[in-house]
Amino acid sequence: MEAPLEGKLLLVGEGDFSLAVALVSKCSFHGDQVLATSLETEESIEKHHLASRNIQILRDRGVRVCFDVDATELQTCAALQVMEDARFKRIIFNFPHAGGKSNHKKNRTLLNNFFSSAVKVLTPGGQVMVTLCRGQGGTPADQPMRAWHDSWQVVSMAANASLILTQVVPFSAEEFQEYNSVGFRSLDKGFHTEGALTHVFEVAESVAVPDCVQDTGELVWGQRTYTCPRYLEHKLNRTLLYSLHHPLHQLRAVLEELMSAELGSQAHHLDTPSVVKEGSGPRLVNQGETQTHAAVYDFFPMPYSLRESFQCPSDSAKEDGIVEEKEQDESERSTNDLTPVGDNLSGQFHLRSGVIEELPPIVSLMATSGVACHMVSCDVYGQRVIGQKTSSVGHQMMVVSRDGNPDEQVWAISRVVQKATGFYSDITSVDDENITVSTDFGELRVSHEIKMVSDQKNTGDVCGCVLNWICPDNQMKLILVVLDLNKIVMKVHEIPVLPLLWSTDPRFKNQFADNTGTMVKYKPFSLYSMKFFHDLSFWENQTRQFEEQTLHDIVREVAGDVVTDVKMIDSYRDYETDRQSRCYRMTFQSHDQALSYITSWKLQSMLRLEVANKMGIILR
Repeated sequence: MEAPLEGKLLLVGEGDFSLAVALVSKCSFHGDQVLATSLETEESIEKHHLASRNIQILRDRGVRVCFDVDATELQTCAALQVMEDARFKRIIFNFPHAGGKSNHKKNRTLLNNFFSSAVKVLTPGGQVMVTLCRGQGGTPADQPMRAWHDSWQVVSMAANASLILTQVVPFSAEEFQEYNSVGFRSLDKGFHTEGALTHVFEVAESVAVPDCVQDTGELVWGQRTYTCPRYLEHKLNRTLLYSLHHPLHQLRAVLEELMSAELGSQAHHLDTPSVVKEGSGPRLVNQGETQTHAAVYDFFPMPYSLRESFQCPSDSAKEDGIVEEKEQDESERSTNDLTPVGDNLSGQFHLRSGVIEELPPIVSLMATSGVACHMVSCDVYGQRVIGQKTSSVGHQMMVVSRDGNPDEQVWAISRVVQKATGFYSDITSVDDENITVSTDFGELRVSHEIKMVSDQKNTGDVCGCVLNWICPDNQMKLILVVLDLNKIVMKVHEIPVLPLLWSTDPRFKNQFADNTGTMVKYKPFSLYSMKFFHDLSFWENQTRQFEEQTLHDIVREVAGDVVTDVKMIDSYRDYETDRQSRCYRMTFQSHDQALSYITSWKLQSMLRLEVANKMGIILR
């Protein structure tokens, strides 16, 4: 709270104004920067024996002192309304208390109303600071941490006002010589400050509750418009691989540069939204009964189907990046030299589910260009269940090479990845799984999986696979290395959850703006984000087969990335009615937006109705 300040400082709930005196004495705040306020009247505050002296000190230093200021009604406070600019860069509430004996409900209400009021007089980029006694906050920063019901639930109360917790620092009263905590149970008596914590909050975007759930979104491609899942609509044109300072952009650029320098490979860029493909997409066949290497299967999900909507796009329809187009490096957005699908399409279309769908035009180039190694990076879309480590939107890189020793080629590529990321590659054969990928242009055999490990003694997550393909036309034998860029970038930067890659909060991407080549470790800017659990219990529709993937798709349509996990926790059959019951537990959490309990409850209510309507189930 004593950090240098550009702007105005507001102190609310002052007891004897000793905190204001301490801050002005210790810090380089100008008197006209500070407004110190109290709920007390000028007469009633005399019960604090040092109040008169402190008030005079402040006034002598040019600090404005105001009484009868309700911290829960700052936007209507007469003292603030007469100010020329009643906006503050920092608002401090030290040891708030509702008065009387301890009552968690009253104190939560006090915090809730204070936060709602404070954001209305806070400048953009400002901070709200609340200091609480040990254990009151209810966060893991408290040692020991109280049970949730036995705390003031400060993060949850702040989320109601679109505030996220960005920092927690110990409050040491000894550092403020003039400070004297008073007001415990409305008396001239101090709080126990040992173990106290100052919680720093900043405004963030709130998780939105849609007015209604749209059945489909739109994908504009060329002169045609296609329907697509609404959940994917705003992601289709984000082009994160070409968005400056985004970690995916940086990883792709480094890999391409090293691959080109060390392997002589040629890079190809795919301009979104050229994601419409004919055919059915890659399909796994000849799988073994066991799935020892199940993570490899994640590279080949079922694709999302598209339908032409037969609507002419408006002149204002965007065909390139939606959110971050202005930040894209046009020097890297080279013309797509891979053969696109024609504009006179017919038949079944789907969103590109894997980078291997770009293999045919690569093969054509290899046959004519004389370049033996090519690489292509793109966004991919596939149907997956909701989980902590899964996403329906991914980013992949494919390196295609011919000639030479296949093992040497794979290890050369892995050495490039190691040089770019600092992680070793553990390449393991999966021949025992007999994994074959069937495509519209032939079959490919998966021979190896690639893991990234910090050292050669540890195991890691599967981030890539190796495929072998013999071209049917000219018998060209190719080695394909497919890399999951999402998993790699998350491991390199220690990004905890996939949805953060899509964050529009500048506090995410700004962390990676330093382009010196160092691998920046992600620092969470939303601490101890709220996690809420809601259960969905229902009877299955007896006339149609229950499809769990459909349930997950509906959840995404309603709640987007806010539902981070969906698990079935109970299932049983009622033999009297021959009905099957299921119960799923939904985990609601956001690591970059403010999520309140009431928002999670509203989303859950919409979700229940949508699942009942679209799946024909009977809610319980």
